[in-house]
Amino acid sequence: MLAAVAILAASLALVRADIEPSEPSPGRDFQIGGDCEISWTPDPAGAWGLTSVELMTGSNDQMIHLSTVYQFDAKTTTATSYTYPCPDVSPHSAIYFYQFTAVGMTGQPTWTGRFSISNNHDLVPPENTEADGTQWGTGALTNPALAVAAPPTSPQYSGAAPADPASTSTPTTPASTPTTPDQTTDPATPTKTNPGQGHPIPPVGGPATAPTSSQDSSAAESSTPADNTGAASSLRASMSALALVGAVALAAL
Repeated sequence: MLAAVAILAASLALVRADIEPSEPSPGRDFQIGGDCEISWTPDPAGAWGLTSVELMTGSNDQMIHLSTVYQFDAKTTTATSYTYPCPDVSPHSAIYFYQFTAVGMTGQPTWTGRFSISNNHDLVPPENTEADGTQWGTGALTNPALAVAAPPTSPQYSGAAPADPASTSTPTTPASTPTTPDQTTDPATPTKTNPGQGHPIPPVGGPATAPTSSQDSSAAESSTPADNTGAASSLRASMSALALVGAVALAAL
């Protein structure tokens, strides 16, 4: 029996070996210059390492990097949220989301829900709606010079397959800016969570440092990044894996 329990515990860790963003949830509206809050559940396997959080826009199939807003070491930090001043963007619409990538991540990037940044809630509807109801659009920083380039772990950089938070963390070490921004290689197609309901990770490094010139990385493709089904899909996958392992354990008894 003890062996079966150990197998189940190990299987659960293997099923959920990614950072799971939880905020912003779909439809949240933040104010320019106010607090932009990000929260997440840590990677239980501790495999993610140096993690980058990027402000993104665009469709599920063509994600566009706007700026890297935070970097931290997921192996050493215990924080699960981060707050920074919301940047000025255009348009003011629910077309923005965060992407989490890391050195050592075992799967694809993870994403938060699509949210808006506005001035006194002067929102405009997203310009596009997919057949499944997913709404999206393409936004930009009003001052591109404030952008921080995509990290090497980002599909936008390398072309690789890509409720308020309870607390905020105070970064201790500023992240460095990549030395070779503006990569435009063809991205692969990710299949992880989506920016329609996100799940982030613990911060400990520091805010990303703005470069001296504007950065505009290319878009990366993703198979499902912005509906509200990411968390449910992860749960179903976890339950299926646990059921299979449980059956094997019982058979062994």
